[in-house]
Amino acid sequence: MTNKVLEPTIISTDPGIDDAVAIAIALGDPVMDVQLICPIAEMSASKKTLNTRFVTDFSRSINKNCSR
Repeated sequence: MTNKVLEPTIISTDPGIDDAVAIAIALGDPVMDVQLICPIAEMSASKKTLNTRFVTDFSRSINKNCSR
């Protein structure tokens, strides 16, 4: 059995509905080590932060491998 090396990852995305699945997959991937999700969108910082938190919380709830 080989040891898996975690790949440090930064995600720069619009945290809307279309990217939520990609974020969930990245957070649950046993090889990816998501260090940062940088939300970009033409909306207020508080709305971007709220959307990003919702997506990451949702991803944790459906992803048993996601401990971050």
